[in-house]
Amino acid sequence: GIFVDLLFIPHYTISCNKQAAAPAKSDRSCGRICCYLPLVVIVALAVLILGVTRTPLVLNHVGLVDLDSKKAGTSVNPYVLLGITRDASSEEVHKAFEDRTRELIDSADCIRDAKKCKKPVKELKKAYDYLYFGKSDAHEKFKKEKADGKKKRKGKHQEDESPFDGWRENSEFDWHLVGNQMKTSVR
Repeated sequence: GIFVDLLFIPHYTISCNKQAAAPAKSDRSCGRICCYLPLVVIVALAVLILGVTRTPLVLNHVGLVDLDSKKAGTSVNPYVLLGITRDASSEEVHKAFEDRTRELIDSADCIRDAKKCKKPVKELKKAYDYLYFGKSDAHEKFKKEKADGKKKRKGKHQEDESPFDGWRENSEFDWHLVGNQMKTSVR
């Protein structure tokens, strides 16, 4: 109700002013500013919050950073590694993993030297775990480091978790990855 009233304040003001005397119609006050200021503040806060939380995902989607490879812990994007699209189903992810692993193990290099296959198979497994199960060693490590830091600062006292902690933590992790990628690209 309050948002609807905020939207219609200019209409209410104009309709009331129509009933007033002619000189009162243009009193040169800042009535319009006062009407629109709350809306402008709400929209600005919404844009700021969305900008802070969604910027890493936009940078990833545009291709400026590769969050998926950092999250999966692979040297290449896990979608590229498995040869699938971003909208692939879990069955397609599983089939692509099995096919790629089978191709790799049956290759001549792996038949000659099994040690050469360990690293590529490990990369495929990390990509599969990230895409199929949503598991990320990098994210778990980040959460552990953050929890250790909180314990050192707060001692034994642990604060209650809010429902937004997971969302906030994922956003923090994305920014952490963007920051790390920027650092490495600057060097």
